Amino acid sequence: MLFSTFRWKNNANLHLSSPVRAYIQYRHKRFDLMTGFAQSIGVESFFEELKAHKVGLKPKRPLVIHLMYELSFLLGESSYLLKDDDPLAIVIEYQKTKFIKPRTKLKKIPLKGLERPSWTEYKEAFHYLQEELLKGNGYQFNLTYPFDFYTEDFFSPTDIHDFFFSKKLSSFAHASFLGEELILSNSPECLFTLQGKYLYSMPIKGTVKKKKNAIKKQVRDLFNDPKEDSELIMISDLIRNDLNRLSNGHCEVPRIKKPLVLNNLIHQYSLLKTPIQEHWSLFDIVSTLFPGGSITGAPKINAIRTLGRVERYKRRVYCGTTILSWKNHLTGSINIRTAKINVEERLWTYGAGGGITLKSQAHSEFSEMESKVESFLTLLS
Repeated sequence: MLFSTFRWKNNANLHLSSPVRAYIQYRHKRFDLMTGFAQSIGVESFFEELKAHKVGLKPKRPLVIHLMYELSFLLGESSYLLKDDDPLAIVIEYQKTKFIKPRTKLKKIPLKGLERPSWTEYKEAFHYLQEELLKGNGYQFNLTYPFDFYTEDFFSPTDIHDFFFSKKLSSFAHASFLGEELILSNSPECLFTLQGKYLYSMPIKGTVKKKKNAIKKQVRDLFNDPKEDSELIMISDLIRNDLNRLSNGHCEVPRIKKPLVLNNLIHQYSLLKTPIQEHWSLFDIVSTLFPGGSITGAPKINAIRTLGRVERYKRRVYCGTTILSWKNHLTGSINIRTAKINVEERLWTYGAGGGITLKSQAHSEFSEMESKVESFLTLLS
């Protein structure tokens, strides 16, 4: 049983089922999720599929593509960081669609902590990245860690799915069940979306934990924080440069440093756009914008390589991108606020992190990371 669901308009959710094809792409092989067999099909064939998918294409069948963060090692000429058994993408083409508003009898899904980064571990990585910044080897690094949880009771993928989509979710929330693992994302961040004649991107940088009756003051304080300001401006400029390369210098910035108020957190974001050109393919967009600068740092390629030396785990779907292409809809999220769940073993892995600049303080960044985890736990409770 494979399925995907995406938050849609007017509080409805688009539910996709009955796949006609589904596979996991590795560097030198492809694993067919329908048959359970591996095929000697390399990642080049996946790239050719993306190149054939032009922006004007309007698929009658929904196509879901989960790009793993590790795909950036190939696109960014850092393949030495990649292992042959690292999944790079999951592709599912569905046959059936319907709009749903799930109901659930569950009142909460209680998670118990298994493993999380220690303060000592975080502080060592933080200071290493600060040294790299002082040497001039970057302007910003987005340091992340996994947080592992488990549930004492068994919850089926349908139970978890229905409970999740009964909540008030962010704009780019989605879920996919892949037979053993469930991807659950409450992402508010957009890598790209096509609307009308423009391609938009919306980087998010800067986070504070929301307090009741103090939102206006918190937004003002966030905007006046020089560290948070420099983070957003750097990443907005990185995205602007990416879009200018894609469109030969036609990127515009209609919004800069605007508030994004969510259930438990307050962010700031920018909005950038560039005119769509008919010859663009999905590969053009992905190879230019992926992975999102907000979850790597700047400059992007060097940030990816530097983080590859200090992060002790594979990000996989976390910090990757999930693409939905169906009819006139073509959108790619940035998978923050995202969990990977092994349903049978009742294990949940949730990623969280934040941007490190020269103005960052280790204790503040560690606290911000834990606030993002707490926001996810609050959603489940």
